[in-house]
Amino acid sequence: MRLSLIRFLMLVAVVVGFAVSNTSQAQAYNQYFNDDTNYVLIYGHQGNSWYLDKSSVVIKESNKKANAFACVVISVDVNGNVSGDKTYWYYEPCQRDNFNEAFYSNDGKTWKSFNVNDSAGYMQVVIGGFKTGWKVAFGSGWS
Repeated sequence: MRLSLIRFLMLVAVVVGFAVSNTSQAQAYNQYFNDDTNYVLIYGHQGNSWYLDKSSVVIKESNKKANAFACVVISVDVNGNVSGDKTYWYYEPCQRDNFNEAFYSNDGKTWKSFNVNDSAGYMQVVIGGFKTGWKVAFGSGWS
């Protein structure tokens, strides 16, 4: 009986220890990079984060045909250091069949379609850049 109680208590200790270690690994991402409101968090994953530079947003087109803008997104590594930056160009035609479709490019020449409401993790930097950049460029949220 005593041996069963010891085994049970050891099992509880292991389970609690595992739960606490997993909880402590959860990442909290700062809303702004280095508390600078110019750099807004658009995505965080496994300790890395991406921030849109609001001062970089430039409207390229805004008329009945389309809305287009460009912006710079910085990536920040797990140590809080800027590990890179990338320019994203976004284009949304006003007349389209799929209202959730927009286009992005990293050079302003080669365009890729994306679903603005896609929940796939690998698209969240693109989508976050689009939605946050749209609000900065055009003064209201994308819809």
